Amino acid sequence: MSFGLIGGSIQHSLSPMIHKLLHDMPYPLYETLDLKGTLSLPTLKALNVTMPLKKAAFEMAHAHDDWAELTGAVNTLIKTPEGWHGYNTDASALYELFSKWFKNDSEKAVHILGNGATARTIRVVLSALGFQDITVHARHPKAGESTWESLRDASGILMNATPLGLHETANDYPFDLNRVTQFDAVFDVLYTPYRTPLIQAAIRHGIRWTSGLSMLIQQAIHGAKLAQPKIPLKADAQTVFKTVLKNDLNIVIIGMPQAGKSTFGNALARHLNRPFFDVDAIIKETTGKAPHTWIESSGEAAFRRIEHETVKKLESQRGVVIATGGGTVLDPENVARLKARGVLVYLQAPDPVSLDASRPLSSTIDAYHILKKTRTPLYERVCDYAIHRHEDFEIMKEKWEVSHDTFLRHQWP
Repeated sequence: MSFGLIGGSIQHSLSPMIHKLLHDMPYPLYETLDLKGTLSLPTLKALNVTMPLKKAAFEMAHAHDDWAELTGAVNTLIKTPEGWHGYNTDASALYELFSKWFKNDSEKAVHILGNGATARTIRVVLSALGFQDITVHARHPKAGESTWESLRDASGILMNATPLGLHETANDYPFDLNRVTQFDAVFDVLYTPYRTPLIQAAIRHGIRWTSGLSMLIQQAIHGAKLAQPKIPLKADAQTVFKTVLKNDLNIVIIGMPQAGKSTFGNALARHLNRPFFDVDAIIKETTGKAPHTWIESSGEAAFRRIEHETVKKLESQRGVVIATGGGTVLDPENVARLKARGVLVYLQAPDPVSLDASRPLSSTIDAYHILKKTRTPLYERVCDYAIHRHEDFEIMKEKWEVSHDTFLRHQWP
């Protein structure tokens, strides 16, 4: 018997990894909108349903749990002798999580971005928890809803229930992300990328935040318990959360020229059995010119544009190691793209004994120290943690493992 997932464009879903950590049932992906045909498969015992099939799942279910009745949506179907029983485990997961995250906040105003099925589920859950001041904001508001622009004077808790942040940069949002400072907490229903532009803005400004990954894991736990009520789960939510992040997030090495980013990144990738990407090497391979040649022949600005496009092409990678150029993080958009799906590791290193004359921005001692003075604060500001270079990779690896594990543990909300 199996427990699967149905929907469109689900080939990159994290659900198979999560369910493998939770139980031993096969978890196939059905990339189709043929819900009726999929439910007829004889080996299927349980099925997770994504948009746009949640309403159809509600209609096909012979019975519903209370959350499904309240929301009119089903995301988990369990096969019973009487037929398929529909549950909204998104709602039950959010109820459990919101009870913890916002246990002292029920008097605060809540502003929900979006007016789709997920927004309705969030609103039902908040109402059940005693929240009364709830406003829905939409690009095209319906009766009783508000516009994006009305967020200008809003405060309290901000929740994103739209696809905003799935592909967009901060500049593509229909509101200024600096307004996040008006809120006490931010929740983004998206779980990939892990750190959307909205979440990154909350982090920069020290605002309490959490992402949709916790919701995804908790609803998977609820579904697994429904599918196999008598079999204990193999892992708890925090363990699954940490394991998923450890496997899914990129490791991005930043730091000064000649710090050893490529050497360390390549060695770390081999140790972790992960693909390795070197931004400078990709530029040379794809354009036929090394970074120093670009700068010498066309100027630094032209090179930065090429570098920007290279980083953009890497943004869809998951679970890889990336070594950046020394100046890659000068572009805030590069930083945002790399942080969305990665952990930025600042490789600190002593000044090089001899300088590489082919590096036009740091070819002399004076130029190197000027560069170091201006860039060090930037590296320190954008990194998630720093490690010191050591000639012995085993020592570096151990230091990295400690720092990386600490970072992952601190992500659990």
